Amino acid sequence: MGKIDLNAAIDSLKNYISIKFEETKNKVGNNIIRGHLRTLSTEIEDGMALFLLEILPKGYRALVDCSVYVDGKNHRPDILIIDSKNRVRFLIEVKTNMGWCRDATNELNKIIKKHNEMSSIGSLRCQFSNDSEIIVLYSNEVKIFLTPFTSGNCSINNHINNKVIAEEQGISYYRLFNGWYSNLESVEIEDFANEIIELVGNSITH
Repeated sequence: MGKIDLNAAIDSLKNYISIKFEETKNKVGNNIIRGHLRTLSTEIEDGMALFLLEILPKGYRALVDCSVYVDGKNHRPDILIIDSKNRVRFLIEVKTNMGWCRDATNELNKIIKKHNEMSSIGSLRCQFSNDSEIIVLYSNEVKIFLTPFTSGNCSINNHINNKVIAEEQGISYYRLFNGWYSNLESVEIEDFANEIIELVGNSITH
């Protein structure tokens, strides 16, 4: 794989989200009036998966919102990144609304608990609504990321505090953008991408 044009990949992600955001404002019918926008969270997860595969080497895959059953409990990680041998390399939780969580401790504890339960099993069956089941290998070496999407999802001070709490638990926390979905401004998206790239040993260009 050649060098990654990170700026182009980030611009593609911004454009994808902006287009999908505008689509949520379109009426579904002349006599239907919504009080709030249709959900954007699944589109953002898809956009993040597209972005990650653009910066990762060939052979990697993104499993988005799959069902993973551990001891009768259904875990639904936002994004699992697996390599060509179906080994999970990254668990990425994408948060489009962190405002409910002024202190992310509870959310981080849930993520760690999910991670520990999945790594205790090792071989996981990932199930999908419209695709065949995929067996993946999950270990305690999987790198965890918590990525609130914009500053608009949570106050800056809360983001700063949450980043400290996350890093104390070994979780990488990145606030990707400032602004709102129609006009995103990069904040830590490059740092997030660079950590992913460095962990898989890719080269990069700006």
